[in-house]
Amino acid sequence: MLHVFLKNKLVSADAIVPVLLDARRQGLTDEIRFYVQSPKAMNALKENAILWLALNQLGNVLLVVPENRRFATILRHRFFAINWLTRLSVSVLFGKSKIIHFGQLYSSAVYRVLVSLRKSSVIVVEGAFAGFSQTQTTFAKLKPDRSNTFDLSLVKNIAVFEGESELAMQVRNRGREPIVIGKPHNLSGWISFLDEHCADVFPEHHKEIFSVILGTFGKLDFFPAGNTAEKLLTETIDILLERGQGRPIYIKPHVITDRNELKRILLKYADAPILITDLHPSILAKRAVFTLANYYSTVLSTVHGSNGITVEYTHYSEKALQLSNGRSMRDDSVTYFIQNDPEALRVLVSQLCSKADRNCVDIKRGSTPVELMRWMVG
Repeated sequence: MLHVFLKNKLVSADAIVPVLLDARRQGLTDEIRFYVQSPKAMNALKENAILWLALNQLGNVLLVVPENRRFATILRHRFFAINWLTRLSVSVLFGKSKIIHFGQLYSSAVYRVLVSLRKSSVIVVEGAFAGFSQTQTTFAKLKPDRSNTFDLSLVKNIAVFEGESELAMQVRNRGREPIVIGKPHNLSGWISFLDEHCADVFPEHHKEIFSVILGTFGKLDFFPAGNTAEKLLTETIDILLERGQGRPIYIKPHVITDRNELKRILLKYADAPILITDLHPSILAKRAVFTLANYYSTVLSTVHGSNGITVEYTHYSEKALQLSNGRSMRDDSVTYFIQNDPEALRVLVSQLCSKADRNCVDIKRGSTPVELMRWMVG
């Protein structure tokens, strides 16, 4: 049996689900159980219809913390946890179960014991499937520290998504070689899953759309003002409505997006073809003329890697632009970068709408690596 401990960010599920779908395609038959470590994360997964469907197609999804702080709920959960952890520990110890996690289990004394019982039955997967560019690492000086929080000496098996990522280099510096998965959203099992369900989630008349990816409306150190995110979104919507020839705008909030703020911003567009959606960005990209974000998101890496067109329309501060040499923090994942130039965005939207080329076609499909398959089925 395979036990997958997800982090509290959707990116961990978004990274591992395509890998496991492709492993199923290649013959993985083991039962899979996913563990979610916060009610907020569980709700976010349920709202992401495609990801939730994939998780439940692969196996079962369990919340391993109390749903609320009521005494009866906590007591009931503790009895469940003792029983569950005891059985899981025995199963791991005797080689009947394997554990996939993202490094977070080493921060808990209980889980640290669990993953130390039989190290060959545990694998740590890199948490960021898009990796980090040098410019992005420089940008991190303006953001919270993203460094690893676990000791590599505790880990026997490590899988990364990019062979030159920071974690991959750290592993090699210790004289070891990580398993390199590649782009998870280009794996054949994931693409087939999307193709199977794409037609089910769009209205018949939404043949082409715009996909707008949100982050936070809060203050960000790389923006010049506290209201920059809101200003960029309204500029984006105004231009898409002006030049988009009636194509609907699908707005995809992030977990950190304040949805009440979003609804307030959209009040003046009550009659416009705008939808707030929780569809997976890979599904949106299949119908999108392009995928746009107002600051870099890993979604852009996902879409760009699938031959989709990506646009970063932003307004970075002078300090941030100096760090990025006037470009995106992830130039390799952004087709068009526009810095605080509404007219340039107008021209680009008109140009892209006039093209007949379809997004996300002729994707070079990948497979879950042999080494990872061997570990899972061995």
